[in-house]
Amino acid sequence: MSGTPSDVSSGSPERPWLPPTAVARGLPDDRPVPACDSAVTRGGRLARLLVRTLRSLRLAEAAALQGFPVLGLATCGRALVLAEPGQAALLLTGLWLVYLHIFALNDLANVDEDLADPRKRAETFVARGLSRPAMRRVVWGLGLAAALVFACLPWRTAAAAAGLVAAGFLYSHPSLAWKCVPGASSALHVLSGAAHFLAGRTLLAPVDAGALLLASWCGVVFAAGHLVHEVRDQEADLRAGVRTHAVRYGRRPVFAVAFFGFTLSFGQLASLAAAHVVASPLWLVLAPYPFLAAAFLSAWRGGLSPVDLRRVRRVYRVLFAALVVAMAIDFWRRG
Repeated sequence: MSGTPSDVSSGSPERPWLPPTAVARGLPDDRPVPACDSAVTRGGRLARLLVRTLRSLRLAEAAALQGFPVLGLATCGRALVLAEPGQAALLLTGLWLVYLHIFALNDLANVDEDLADPRKRAETFVARGLSRPAMRRVVWGLGLAAALVFACLPWRTAAAAAGLVAAGFLYSHPSLAWKCVPGASSALHVLSGAAHFLAGRTLLAPVDAGALLLASWCGVVFAAGHLVHEVRDQEADLRAGVRTHAVRYGRRPVFAVAFFGFTLSFGQLASLAAAHVVASPLWLVLAPYPFLAAAFLSAWRGGLSPVDLRRVRRVYRVLFAALVVAMAIDFWRRG
């Protein structure tokens, strides 16, 4: 009899009420998927994308760069910082977004070189499941979020942050690539290190001669550390055709210049302590130097092996982090 379920040709005698297309797709019935199930599916995809994005960002490195801005804040004095805790929190949040933006831009620009380097391949955003177009959106999103935060802060602080972004763009963008220009990459790091400090200082206090001297110290430390980074990556940069200082002039000369830079920074600190610009006593600011010199000498004798260079980076990062914390505490107590 026409119109009965048995007359529907579904190809499935167990489920004669289904149309052939539904059976072919293995659907339990021909009803639409509930909206709540679609929302759950979309939510799951967004959660996985968020996890991949977070794994692709250098969250810990961006947090570690807060040392110089915190030192700059501490020089403003305890009373001023405690009077504007919201401003201080907004500054550190905005700087964290700026650092993430700069790192993401650098990773995007260098992804081909990093994929060719066996030591870095597994750490690339591509290996962690994020596509290049997605990373570009992340770079733009972080930059926009940082701009919105700094729009709420004093113009001098926003200018320091803009300088950091400009330096990162000049250093990383493939069409500019100042990291391959002799002297330019180090100059960018000197200016960037100073801008880190001044971003904190300008939030609540004017920039005086003492602040400029401390900012220059931050710049020297930042540039010296970057030269060690270049020495570590010399072989990979050579294969990729990236003409850094270490590629142009060799690992040992650049390593020696990095040690000279760190030595200069301790000379600066000693002068600042003697002039009472730095609140910490002279013995405290010079105490880390023998440990730093020993690490550099050991790496030099060991032929600058990857293990030696990792040890040097770990030593100077720990020593200067301790120095910055000690100086910030002394400024805080004094103010």
